[in-house]
Amino acid sequence: MTNTLDLVITEGRERVYELEQGKLLGDAESGNVSISWCYGLAAGNIKGETNKRFTSNKYNYRRGDYKGMNEYLRGKDWETLFSGAGVQEKYEILLGE
Repeated sequence: MTNTLDLVITEGRERVYELEQGKLLGDAESGNVSISWCYGLAAGNIKGETNKRFTSNKYNYRRGDYKGMNEYLRGKDWETLFSGAGVQEKYEILLGE
C-alpha cells in the first residue's frame, strides 16, 4: 500500500485531537486506512482551552504556495520520522511538536 498524507485544515492545532487509525478500507494493496479525530467547535470543547469561541474565516486557497509546500514535504524523510509512531504521534511530528 502506498503512503498518502491526509490533511485536516484548521485555524488552530488545538482544535484537532484524539486522532485514531481505524480499519483498512479495501484490500491491502490499494486500500485506505480510515482515520478519525475529534474537532473542537465550541468554548470548553477545545483540548486545553476553555474560553475560545468558534470563529469563521474565509481563506483564499488559490493564493497558497503549494509548490513551496510540496518542496518542503518532499524534503523530509517521512519513513524515518514516522517509524514506529502511532497516528497521534505522526500528527504531532507533522506539526513539529
